[in-house]
Amino acid sequence: MRYRVTLFLLTTVFVAACQQQATDQSAMEAPAVDVAAEKALLDVTNASYVEGANSHDAAVAASFWTEDAIWMPAEGPYFKGRAGLEQAFNELYAQVPDVVFSVDRQGFTVSQSGDMASTYGTYSISGTAADGTPVDATLQYVASHQKVDGEWKLHHAMGNHGGAPVEAENPCTGS
Repeated sequence: MRYRVTLFLLTTVFVAACQQQATDQSAMEAPAVDVAAEKALLDVTNASYVEGANSHDAAVAASFWTEDAIWMPAEGPYFKGRAGLEQAFNELYAQVPDVVFSVDRQGFTVSQSGDMASTYGTYSISGTAADGTPVDATLQYVASHQKVDGEWKLHHAMGNHGGAPVEAENPCTGS
C-alpha cells in the first residue's frame, strides 16, 4: 500500500512538473507575426510618408522617423535624430522648392518579434532647383523600421546611386 501511495505521489509530481514546463515553454514562444498585415501597415506608412514629404513641411516629414533615426543620403553628411532629419528636409525644400518624392519598395522582411522590419527599393526626387536646374534622380535605398506605439517608423536609412542588382550564384546552395 505504501508503495502505491509513493508511486502515485511521484507520478503526480512528475505530471505537474511536465505541465508546468510546457506552460513555461509556450509562454516563452513569441506569437506568430502576421506578415501580410505588417506588409499592409508598412504600405500605408510608406504612402503617408511620401505624402508627408511632398507636403513640404519638414516637421511632418521628420515625424515618420524615430527619435534616434539616422539617414545616410547618397551624398553629403548623414543626419541623426528627428531634429537632424527636419534640418535635412528644410535644406532640401530650400534647394528644390517644388521637390516631389516617390518610393518604390521592392522587398521587405519583418522580424519574428514583429517590432522591426527592413525594406529596400528605389526612391525618386524630381523638381527644379532654386537656380532653375532640373532635378531628376532615382536612387536605391535600404531602410530599417521600428514599431513605436503600434506604428512603423523609419529608424535607419541609406541611399546610393547604385545600378542594376547583380545576380550571383549562392555558394551555399549553388543556385
